[in-house]
This record gives sequence, C-alpha cells and structure tokens, in this order.
Amino acid sequence: MNKSDVIRIISDKTNITEADCRRVSEAFIETIAEALKAGDTVTFAGFGHFRAKQRAAKEGLHPKTGERIKIDGRCVATFKASKTFVAVMNKK
Repeated sequence: MNKSDVIRIISDKTNITEADCRRVSEAFIETIAEALKAGDTVTFAGFGHFRAKQRAAKEGLHPKTGERIKIDGRCVATFKASKTFVAVMNKK
C-alpha cells in the first residue's frame, strides 16, 4: 500500500475529497518533520510516537572498491508503536 492508496481509502471512509485528503496528509507529514527537526517528540495516543535520533559519524567500506570511507553523522526519524496499536495488529 502506498500514499495514494491510503489517501483514496481515507477519502472513501470519510467522504472527503482525495484532494483535501492529500493536502491534509502533506500538512501532517510537514508538521511532524518540523517538530522532529526542532527536537520535539510527536505522540499519538493509541498509535505511537515519532522521535528524532542522532546517528554518530562512523567509518565504513566502499562496496565496490573496499576503500575505507567516512560516513557523516545524521539525524534519523524513528517510530515506536504503542502497546494498544500492537495489540490491535495482533488481534485475531
């Protein structure tokens, strides 16, 4: 399932146009990205939380040449599902 599929399904379930759903989803993603960039955690009760995590710089190997290269540190987004959400996924 991709973003367009999700937008279409939400549109069908809510009787909101796909264009409006697309705008909402873009605003949703942008808002979370801005919050994480500012160092905030974004929590949705019953779903989970998004957090920014800093990865340290490290040394790696170039896959073709085997040459040692430096990999810069970077910030990555992480998501941890809530217990409630995991329980819903595992319900039979």
